[in-house]
Amino acid sequence: EEFAFKQGQYLTFDQEINGEQVRRSYSICAGVGEELRVAVKAVPEGRFSTWANAELKPGDVLRTMAPNGRFFTELVEDQAKHYVAFAAGSGITPILSHVKTVLATEPGSRFTLFYTNKDQSSIIFKDELDDLKDRHLERLRVFHFFTREPVDVPLYAGRMDGAKVKEVQEALLDVEDIDEVFVCGPESMIHAVRDSLSTAGVDAERIHFELFTSST
Repeated sequence: EEFAFKQGQYLTFDQEINGEQVRRSYSICAGVGEELRVAVKAVPEGRFSTWANAELKPGDVLRTMAPNGRFFTELVEDQAKHYVAFAAGSGITPILSHVKTVLATEPGSRFTLFYTNKDQSSIIFKDELDDLKDRHLERLRVFHFFTREPVDVPLYAGRMDGAKVKEVQEALLDVEDIDEVFVCGPESMIHAVRDSLSTAGVDAERIHFELFTSST
């Protein structure tokens, strides 16, 4: 029970690496009811991420605190909501937990995901997202945006800045149909989504966000 989690929460690992205690937090990417999983993307000169990707192996034991975080809303089986999420890069990890949990817990709810990456090859969890979309054709929409790969439709090119969010909102969203918004990515994207959707009429209290990296 201590390690039961809510969609959008994270785990904090405490590991000795080369004689130094290193503590890092990673979002849970599993759906509620599944076994705990996190994704650790290798970051240049990142002590924990480099160690985890290069040296961690099956059978090793990790020290972790219990799941934590408030990046979620309560789900109710009989409610029908439209959830919208914006993610960039590894910011998809807690968002994937939201997508999987909502689809499994609220049969009447729908999910729309806007996911930005450099190119096709850098999409994390692409196969899992494709599988979810195939299994929930009427309830899950996924739109990919690329910053360093040519695309046929200009809407899907470039970073998710204020102008892009406005384009997306006008082309792909009905603001009055949005119940909850989740945003995870760089700080600039979070501000762009929050400001643009708030201006368009989405209640600020319904826009939930989490940074996947600190600006400091």
